[in-house]
Amino acid sequence: LFKINDLIIITLSNHQRNIINIFNTMVEVDISENEAALYDRQIRLWGVEAQKRMRDAKVLICGLRGTTIELCKNLILAGISVTIQDSDTVKPEDLGTQFFLREEDIGKNKVEASQARMQELNPLVEVSILVKPLADLDGAIISKFDYVCACATKSVGSLIKLNNVCRENSALFFCTDSFGLYGYLFLDLGNEYKYIETTIETPKPGEEGEEEKKIQKEQILRFSTLEEAINTKWKSLSTKKRKRVPETFFTLRTLYEVEKANKISNGNETKIEMDAVLEKLLKNEQMEPAQLFQTENVLESAETARLGAEINPVCAVMGGVVGQEVLKAISRKDKPITNFFFFDGMYMDIFRIN
Repeated sequence: LFKINDLIIITLSNHQRNIINIFNTMVEVDISENEAALYDRQIRLWGVEAQKRMRDAKVLICGLRGTTIELCKNLILAGISVTIQDSDTVKPEDLGTQFFLREEDIGKNKVEASQARMQELNPLVEVSILVKPLADLDGAIISKFDYVCACATKSVGSLIKLNNVCRENSALFFCTDSFGLYGYLFLDLGNEYKYIETTIETPKPGEEGEEEKKIQKEQILRFSTLEEAINTKWKSLSTKKRKRVPETFFTLRTLYEVEKANKISNGNETKIEMDAVLEKLLKNEQMEPAQLFQTENVLESAETARLGAEINPVCAVMGGVVGQEVLKAISRKDKPITNFFFFDGMYMDIFRIN
């Protein structure tokens, strides 16, 4: 601040200008004082417009397991209202990874038992419940939501069906799960997903008085459906790409083929061994196991997935990754994962498949 004659001049730093711009934008988009105080850091990071989109987002989370419980926590704390769906009841093994449940909740419906404790995390959002089986989620229900995240690895077929319903109703689709030391995430954000990519342009050496510039550019991505991705012909993959594909991907495909092979008739399931299904799958693909994976590893992880085994640290990692991708999709800031993400807790590796 300085004075020339009788005129007071105030100079502002870039940081101070940013604060004033944020305040002015908050007034324009109707962010309350409580929201501004609670989400202060987020608003500084993403901006007020992005925070408003988060507040207005309609998110459906299907199936409460360890990974989706972590996701619920992350989204609610970020200021996003969620609807949680599950028709199953609480079992003793659920208490190991689902920290919103208590021993007295055993036998109760999962979402009914979890709702109140989730709501306590953030009074500024709304936690709603939907007590329906995953198979009953039709277009009339999905059309009410902008984002759908499902967790049901035991039935890859139900995930494919839900993904197709989301496509028909313009809802962005995520599916995720963890089993044992492994986890995965799949995204289908539609045929024309638009987002803002921000790059920093720094002044050249020797230039004076120049500041870093933020350059924002709209980008467009096309995503495949889960059905298209899971049915990728293995032989069509280049040798280089095959080496990048983790065994968890082949585990998902094996589970899907087992599910299709185990036809249910009059309540009696015809059991078909996973190793026989995998052998037939390899024969149809005209591939040898050595070209793709170690057979025993795929069979072991597939059996772990069928048993529904979960480990807390893996759930926490996957819940964080999924939460980050949902926030990206809502805010439309930064490039999303395209389209598979895999986590290997045995070797602490991550993989992305385009």
